[in-house]
Amino acid sequence: MACTNTVQTFRMRTLLTLILILTGIASTYGFSEIPDEYRLETTADYRALEPQIREAIAWLVTTPLDMEHAPERERTARFFLAWLEGNPDAHISWDEKTAELIGPDRSGHLICIFWAGYTEYALTHQAWDDRVKCTTAGLETVVAFHDRNRELMIDSPTLDHYRTLIADKKLLKFVRKHLK
Repeated sequence: MACTNTVQTFRMRTLLTLILILTGIASTYGFSEIPDEYRLETTADYRALEPQIREAIAWLVTTPLDMEHAPERERTARFFLAWLEGNPDAHISWDEKTAELIGPDRSGHLICIFWAGYTEYALTHQAWDDRVKCTTAGLETVVAFHDRNRELMIDSPTLDHYRTLIADKKLLKFVRKHLK
């Protein structure tokens, strides 16, 4: 079991690093709630930043995915992902089954938004270990983000299917079955 968690942690950290590189996070402008200086060394450091992380998540999921907000989005995503990657309390279950749920058209932006929704649910409900509910929250967040940015994103039959499941209140059951 420990080996599986180590492999999943390595995969998540590798994916986080790849997303940071691919999104070109070199901007010095950004979300104003990010402290100019902060430490991410102890569990207390991570917990102290939870209010700013919640603000960063809210900003990431509600701000349009456009060029005007790109520098802010990059800086805010960097802050969120750095916090998520090193946080000893945070553990997102990320494997092939979870990645499949986002669909074949997943991008770095959608993965980041998925993790944002997952994280917000886990923080609100102290539920890092509830993979099904956290994953469901992540998918709901991706669908809502895609809806708000539809003109800037490609159509997604996968997300269209989730819209129907959400409307029918069946997404949780679908996720539970998929993650078995």
